[in-house]
Amino acid sequence: MTKFLIAFHGGKNPETKEAGMAHMQAWNKWLDDMGEAALDRGQYVGMSKTVSQDGVANDGGSNPIKGIMTMQADDEATALKHCANCPHITSMGGTIEIAPIMEM
Repeated sequence: MTKFLIAFHGGKNPETKEAGMAHMQAWNKWLDDMGEAALDRGQYVGMSKTVSQDGVANDGGSNPIKGIMTMQADDEATALKHCANCPHITSMGGTIEIAPIMEM
């Protein structure tokens, strides 16, 4: 099994408390459907800062990160299939960045 870092970018925030609760129900179902592939339930993050040779950008750059999680899958194609069904994409309009975690 390969471990993957999943980074969630962009997307809208729920407009109401009810919409937020519905999103969390969809999120939990997505994770439950993945079973053992989901190594954690994910974490939301605050506004990021981008550090470069030019200094620090306080706005998170052009596509700020919203959250992270790790998953495992037999291969990248399977991990991508899991990501395609994520509510962050299907109902929030966000994107997902996926990368294999390299053993050092």
